[in-house]
Amino acid sequence: MKRIKKTRKARKAKKTFVLMLAITLILNLFNFNPKVEASTNGHTADDALNWVKSKLDIKVGSGECVALIAEYYLYLGHQSPKVGSAIDYASSASSQPSGWQILQGIQPQKGDILIYSASAGNIHGHVAIYESDYVTYHQNYLGRYVRKITNHYTQMYDEYLYPMPYWGVIRPDFEERFIPDGSKQDIGNDFIAYITPKSNSNLAVQVTGTDNGSNVNLTQKNENSQSQKWYFNRQSDGSYTIMNMESNTYLDIENTGNTDYEKVQIWSGGTNDKQAWFIYSYNGAYRLVPRSSQNDLRALDIGDDIIDGAKLQIYKAVSNNNEWQTFNIVKDLGEKQNIGDKFVALIVPKTNSDLAVEVVGTDNGSNVQLGTIDNSDAQKWYFKRQSDGSYLIQNEYASKYLDIYGTGNTNGENVQIWSGGTNDKQAWFIYSYNGGYRLVPRSSPDNSKALDIGDDIIDGANLQIHYYVSSSNSWQTFDIIKETQGCAHENVTIHPAIESTCLTHGHAEYTTCDICGEVISGSAEELPLADHDYGQLIERVDPIHTSTTLKDGVEAHYRCSICGKLFNQNKEEVTEEDLIIEAPEHIYKNDWVSDNNYHWKECDCGKKIEQESHHGGEATCVSKAKCEVCGQEYGELDPTNHQDTEIINAVEATTETEGYTGDVYCPYCNKIVKKGEIIPIKTTDNEDQPVGETSPNEQNKDNTTLSTNENNTTETTIPQTSDNSNITLWISLLIVSGISIIIILRKWIKRKPICG
Repeated sequence: MKRIKKTRKARKAKKTFVLMLAITLILNLFNFNPKVEASTNGHTADDALNWVKSKLDIKVGSGECVALIAEYYLYLGHQSPKVGSAIDYASSASSQPSGWQILQGIQPQKGDILIYSASAGNIHGHVAIYESDYVTYHQNYLGRYVRKITNHYTQMYDEYLYPMPYWGVIRPDFEERFIPDGSKQDIGNDFIAYITPKSNSNLAVQVTGTDNGSNVNLTQKNENSQSQKWYFNRQSDGSYTIMNMESNTYLDIENTGNTDYEKVQIWSGGTNDKQAWFIYSYNGAYRLVPRSSQNDLRALDIGDDIIDGAKLQIYKAVSNNNEWQTFNIVKDLGEKQNIGDKFVALIVPKTNSDLAVEVVGTDNGSNVQLGTIDNSDAQKWYFKRQSDGSYLIQNEYASKYLDIYGTGNTNGENVQIWSGGTNDKQAWFIYSYNGGYRLVPRSSPDNSKALDIGDDIIDGANLQIHYYVSSSNSWQTFDIIKETQGCAHENVTIHPAIESTCLTHGHAEYTTCDICGEVISGSAEELPLADHDYGQLIERVDPIHTSTTLKDGVEAHYRCSICGKLFNQNKEEVTEEDLIIEAPEHIYKNDWVSDNNYHWKECDCGKKIEQESHHGGEATCVSKAKCEVCGQEYGELDPTNHQDTEIINAVEATTETEGYTGDVYCPYCNKIVKKGEIIPIKTTDNEDQPVGETSPNEQNKDNTTLSTNENNTTETTIPQTSDNSNITLWISLLIVSGISIIIILRKWIKRKPICG
């Protein structure tokens, strides 16, 4: 029977274990996060060394070298493996935190834990912390406190000057914080762009609605969607406000703008630190860091998966999750222009028609510059259109292609010629701009670099690629002047008129030849920007000042429906802060306001502060208590509290008549509050006896004393002759003990085995 019970218990325990294991696995699946996180409590190697330096000249724990290392583990968020001697750390790989490594004989890195083998004078070995080859930190090395040692890390000795051999290191999995490489980037001003993940250019950042608080997420890129287009406006401190073209609201963060996992959204305004973004160059693309987090460096982050529908957030900018935080900013330069195919043309600066782009040689790498127009083959370029709308531009003299030295997407890279005609640095998209054209290499996927003349548009000026910026249009705007001999303009394209807005330039209707690209009729010149669309005046909202609400008001104003900018009633541009009418603060009067139960101080709007119950003072038979704070009477009368009472109706006793002690009388409430007593007729025996005392003859024989209290009742007091309380206690304890002994004996008898 016992065996059956045991089997049932084992089965039950087994079922419970399997159930708990399944629950644990399910919870782990829900908590799965594909991001690789460092396992040092969010600390970098620099953080760890700063912690060690804070312990200099201090005894940590017991003062042993391993005590310092145990505290080092705790600082990094883990318990140290249990070791007997320092050298035992070398064999503790199985008990190290996830991601930590034990590496023998390797060159140490900043923050590594150094391990030394035993020596003749030290059988335990030694451990320390590495900063550089000549800066290490030790405890119990020339003193039982933390010291900075400037010997080479391999030159360590015991107290008898025997060398302690360097064995290797324990390498924590430190957080790799993002350190901006260079200053905040200037990628131009006053332009529209898409924001795309570097690792998936088919996706783009978009808004999911137009209301304040609408989510920002990833979706399939669509060049016709205004919800994916963002207007970048550079601020005086180098940050950018990034306004969505569909909602006219700004890229924003839900709460503080400086906490991991905060939602990225859109919101009106464009004035606060959560809507100003610094752009840093990183890994061939960009990091976007809000001004609200420029000290702690939290960056725009995609989250767990770079997929359609992924919501954006901010998260600490660390190197080991760069694909979630690395974006291209792809400028929307309008439609790629088709200016014809297979034609020869000069490339001429828009602002100086006496110069043309030319080569200075025929070899690969020969330089490209400006020269005075002479119609030589060195200045003639053959344009051939590709299937993606880009152009190969081949020099007639050298038979080599317009090319870029380097990556083809780095600011300032030199323009040259090179053979081939197959790579992205030799394919150029042509965009209409300011009555001319911009030439943007396919090697710049974010459209951020364009063919650029440099500092001066003069004979001999060198050509390069440079950031596409509105303020440098004269250096990046060219005419493409074709040789049009014999072109019949058989195939033409009509470009319908487009009205200008306050953000984009329009143009009149014009017609171009599809073969030579010449404007046959009309004008392709850009029209000036239009005035803002002010719409109806938004009426003033008065501030609210009530006992429950303090709310700022807003001045009457206009908001442009195109760009979202704000204007006062005179149509002068203003910020949201300029329009705020601050609600007045509560002003409380010094005098107390009260009712029957409470007192308080009050603002004109009715808001109360310092409200509390009346307290203090004393009620009497004719007046209520007065509050010691505000002086208001409160509560009830006290009919038992009489003041300044008097004795009335008192009569002396004589040998012939009885007397009367007198009544206690309250003059305020006109009441007798206590009746007096009859005083007996005086006799010879009690002639001198005071009123109220009992003569010795009135005591009874069993020593019982009669006394009269103040209420004229007689109390009987019996004197105690002994104390029986201890006897009662001992009897009670004896009874309880006896019962306990009987219970124990009965249980013992039941357990005793029955023999025979």
